[in-house]
Amino acid sequence: MRPAKEFNTKQAEELYAKGFTDIEIADEMKVSYHKVFTWRREAELPRNKTVPLLEVASQFQMKLDDGKTENEVVVEMGISEHKLKRVKKALKSRSVGKAIRLIQSGKSDTEISKTLKMSRQRIHQIRKAAGVPPQRNTQKKECLRRIKELYLRGMNDHLIAEEIGIRSETVGLYRRNDLHLPALTHTGHKEDILKKMKRIEALSKKNLTDKQMAKKLDMSQPQVMKLRREMGIPSSREKRLASLKGVQ
Repeated sequence: MRPAKEFNTKQAEELYAKGFTDIEIADEMKVSYHKVFTWRREAELPRNKTVPLLEVASQFQMKLDDGKTENEVVVEMGISEHKLKRVKKALKSRSVGKAIRLIQSGKSDTEISKTLKMSRQRIHQIRKAAGVPPQRNTQKKECLRRIKELYLRGMNDHLIAEEIGIRSETVGLYRRNDLHLPALTHTGHKEDILKKMKRIEALSKKNLTDKQMAKKLDMSQPQVMKLRREMGIPSSREKRLASLKGVQ
């Protein structure tokens, strides 16, 4: 009968400190999982959390792309022999390596999805695991710049949407929430609308009602109310109520 292999406590502690799980420690030390589990429980050590394979694979590939050798990455990341096999399999079978290279090159999730025939959700998972921020912020900034540029030319939400290639609802959302600009209902009348906006702002300071402003500006009351609300100006009634509350 073969004598039982002596358990190397020092090695187990070193592997545990690197973040190895019980299975990985057992694999590395060529002992049973039960021995590692018993040792850890007796030492009153909490279980190391399992890092998702996709995250390990992504970090592994990025370090290789930085010019490091496989051995250097294995030592740096503390990857066990068992996990290394799984990482290599994941990189090969799931096109994770290709996706990471495209992510690093600055491609968007949509572009990578089309290139690799993978779902955008999968690309997003790889991007998140690799710790690379999404291109959404950059794309949105460019989109906002274009919307503002076209808006100042006098184009309404519908025409801007056609020009950029996005939904008019999205244009309206960005215009209101990010650019804080009122809607242009009629193309070609940008200057006229901007003048009316300035007049509404001036007349509202005199506590005129929407009806009174509409008469002075030769506009309908709903049009005045819409522009006033989009500019964030309270009505004369709201101002009176606010002043009464302030007095109380």
